[in-house]
Amino acid sequence: NNFDLPGPKNNVLKGHENYVLRILRFKENVLVSSSLDETLRFWSLDQGSCLRTIYMEKERERYAWPLALLSNGILVSGQKDGYICFWKD
Repeated sequence: NNFDLPGPKNNVLKGHENYVLRILRFKENVLVSSSLDETLRFWSLDQGSCLRTIYMEKERERYAWPLALLSNGILVSGQKDGYICFWKD
């Protein structure tokens, strides 16, 4: 799955099942996205596919908003229920 970024919108990363809320650059060729489907997804720009999915806990009403990527590689997300979560690669 060759993922060629230049040009018109003909490259799509598909996987979320609801609105995408935010996208951040996680590593050189990796993006992380958050969604109302209660997941964080890590995307390879080299492969054009999802590398990893993190599912939020179902016992709470949550959706994830990645807010920051710390210099040590930890991703910080805010949750609908008021929690702040830290995610390590």
